[in-house]
Amino acid sequence: MKLSDKIRIIRKARGFSQETLGEKLSRTSQYGISRQSISDWENGKTEPKLENIRDLADVLQVSFDALLDESVDLNDFAVLTRVLQNSQISEKTKVDSSFRYVLYANDLSVRSFICCIIFACLIILAGLCFGLGLGLEIGVFNIIAIICAAISLSILPSGIIEITRALRGKVCCYMGELNQSHLILKTFQTAENTLVIPIEKITKMELGKKQRKRHGEVVISIDGRKHPVTLLDVMNPKEVIQAYERVSSYKEDTDCIKFF
Repeated sequence: MKLSDKIRIIRKARGFSQETLGEKLSRTSQYGISRQSISDWENGKTEPKLENIRDLADVLQVSFDALLDESVDLNDFAVLTRVLQNSQISEKTKVDSSFRYVLYANDLSVRSFICCIIFACLIILAGLCFGLGLGLEIGVFNIIAIICAAISLSILPSGIIEITRALRGKVCCYMGELNQSHLILKTFQTAENTLVIPIEKITKMELGKKQRKRHGEVVISIDGRKHPVTLLDVMNPKEVIQAYERVSSYKEDTDCIKFF
């Protein structure tokens, strides 16, 4: 992967704008770094100097090798996670045995509800047409009734399957993970939408206002951030908060041996 792509991906993963990154680099560099310079680096128009790359590694909190090694593909979420945690690239194949809680989001498709609504409408229409066909002895209504019934039966299974899976808590998608050092959130399957929050920066984690039986909101207060981060439709939100409390208590008392 090119250096330009890596700078863009890691910058967004750290939550920096181009202007913010330029300001942070200006503090470590003897030359001021403008937003336009960052844009040129990310677009591949210009190459950062060696001292700029060292400063980038320091500000973005990644290893120097992670930026220069073209074999490191940050489109791979597992690789990106290790890079953001400042792991050595040579250790990327090793298994991380630290505490890890995987977060899932409710992913019930609107399609299931639409299917059920259409099914109900078609059944009603089929009943009306069949009734009119019998009362008026017009075969056209009977034909329409049969067509509506056939269509409704064809779309019914998909709606029932998705609703059944949702009621069993099976309709969900990967949202991120909570480990001993970071809360890593990924709203979409692209690196540009990855948010990495150090555990020590989290001051509070609590349930939000909107709660359902198996999913709901989780509100995260972060040190230095005016507004909290609200996670929507998190599966088993109480378990997520309990996992955070276990991790944070473990961090506070490093001499205590605990099993998760």
